[in-house]
Amino acid sequence: MTNTLSWTRRLVLLYAGLALYGASMAMILRAGLGNIPWDVLHQGIAEHVHLSIGTVSIIVGAVVLLMWIPLRQRG
Repeated sequence: MTNTLSWTRRLVLLYAGLALYGASMAMILRAGLGNIPWDVLHQGIAEHVHLSIGTVSIIVGAVVLLMWIPLRQRG
């Protein structure tokens, strides 16, 4: 039972962190302060493929995680 609570707590913290990261990224873009390094990549790809920066961010994140599989290292 404690293992389930641990996973539940970890998932809540993960989603809270992702929501805060997304909100901060949106505020930086909206304020016109520039971009953080990964968002420069996301914005460039988004302009070429006509998708939103958020969608491109999710796709790039998934691709990076999938590329980690051949390394056989645990995070």
